[in-house]
Amino acid sequence: MCLTDYNSTMKLERSVKIIILSVFAIAALIVAVKLFQKPDNKPAEGNSLRMFVPASTSSLWIVKENLNQIQPFLRNLKPIVGGLQDGLRYPMGILYKDKDITFIASTDKGSDLYIRTKLKTELFPYFPPKKRQYKGQEILFFTSGSNDFFSCVFLDGIFACGYNYKVLEDIIDTRQSGEGFFADKEMVVLADKLAVSSYISFFAKDSHTNLRMAYSATLRDDALMLDGYASPRTFIAGDCCDSLVTNTPLSLDFGSFPDSLLAFEVQKNTAFIPDSFAHYFMSPSYRFFLPTDNAEAVHLVGFHGSRFYMLDEMIRINRRASSGATPIRQASAIWTRKGLFRIYRGTEQFNKQFFGKREDVFFTFRQNRLIFSGSENNLKAYLSAFGNFRVPQRIDTSPLTPCSSAIYSIKSGLQECQCSLFPIRILIPDSEVNILCHPENDLLKVNVTINNF
Repeated sequence: MCLTDYNSTMKLERSVKIIILSVFAIAALIVAVKLFQKPDNKPAEGNSLRMFVPASTSSLWIVKENLNQIQPFLRNLKPIVGGLQDGLRYPMGILYKDKDITFIASTDKGSDLYIRTKLKTELFPYFPPKKRQYKGQEILFFTSGSNDFFSCVFLDGIFACGYNYKVLEDIIDTRQSGEGFFADKEMVVLADKLAVSSYISFFAKDSHTNLRMAYSATLRDDALMLDGYASPRTFIAGDCCDSLVTNTPLSLDFGSFPDSLLAFEVQKNTAFIPDSFAHYFMSPSYRFFLPTDNAEAVHLVGFHGSRFYMLDEMIRINRRASSGATPIRQASAIWTRKGLFRIYRGTEQFNKQFFGKREDVFFTFRQNRLIFSGSENNLKAYLSAFGNFRVPQRIDTSPLTPCSSAIYSIKSGLQECQCSLFPIRILIPDSEVNILCHPENDLLKVNVTINNF
């Protein structure tokens, strides 16, 4: 080989190596850009939406597809979300905190620009948005027709909006700290039990009772069905009756129902009474929600023996609980069409031991029924009008099994009741809500039906 050919070959090999190295360098640069690209250019995927939910959230929907099915829960945000829908990406969420509603959705770089343009030119065209920095993030404020300030933020691949900017600040704090709604291990356990195929999920917690709930949601005809779990299971209280057979049909005592009723709860056990006194009573037990200004429920449970025997036993229990210092006294009496009812007021020690409550408890008797409430006025309202209850056709108690519970709403207004098993703030007007639950291992299995949805 001549020297000229050798030099040409070496130059060619050198050129090929340079080209190959250049290709590798470009590829490495592209990968690096992808890896270190700012997160707000990528949509939030899967469970990552959970990382933005503040711990102060009381309940929320997470939607993987078909947001239209739960649009009623958007309330005053419905027209805005509808106008932005073409720029929103799944998953999406509806967050509730007290009376505030916040919408959250995944975005990408292109949809960010679409949403900003839509807000400025069509939804809020009259005034330019005000801008405010919070911990390095920009919050936009738009003046609405009602003089309320609509606020929104674009943060790490999500878009969040609502009429309370404080919630947006909570979302920013949560993203930075990682201490949010789903930092709660019990909530994660409940969430993991939901079917992976569920495209609509609902989560809630009650800070007063430490109750947590997670549901999968489906829409059937005019009813929204929620199927899920609650923790702890102790919300079904009381012992099952020894005489109760698993397949015994439940016969409700509709003659004891108040004439006017928002909702009622029936537990196929001696609930609402501590286990240590369950042997005095018979299942089922009832809780009635009345259309009064006071949300206190009225409880009813049957007992063995006569009312004189039951009162004597309660006096004896009180004497032992209070060392005989304070007897049970008659608080008042009321004449009704059913006769005279003497209303008694338990002592603090007795209420704590017998009813499991520190607050005032007022009680009376009708035949072999103990009737009690935390509100004397509600108890009198019940005694003044019961026995003429009209049973709705939708009431079906056949699914009830021993140690199970059900809550049936009779008319809209359950949001005014103290119903811990269902977060009241998500109800919509003119809906009937039925709740069926029973213990399952260490959790409470819950099925909810929202009719006329």
